Amino acid sequence: RHYRLNGLRTESQRALRNLITAGPLVNRPSSSVVDSIPKFEGRVDEDVRGFIDHIDRVAISEGWTDAHRLQVGIRRLVKTALLWHVQTGHMHGDWAI
Repeated sequence: RHYRLNGLRTESQRALRNLITAGPLVNRPSSSVVDSIPKFEGRVDEDVRGFIDHIDRVAISEGWTDAHRLQVGIRRLVKTALLWHVQTGHMHGDWAI
């Protein structure tokens, strides 16, 4: 019985050590969450700040990294906005406005 408890304790300690050394968990954007974000066309009457804020709110609630935020933002670009990204936007590390 004593041996069994020591074995369980050692196993628990090993599992805890593995969790600690594994590093943080990163939530990858799910397709359904990404699809829930409105597409951005780049029209003059569209609110770019609102688009970015929407992505930021979702990113915070989903636990995304900054790289995920940028990736999702790019995936939601269409028409003029996508053309801008292909020609110019890809050269920027962020979308500071």
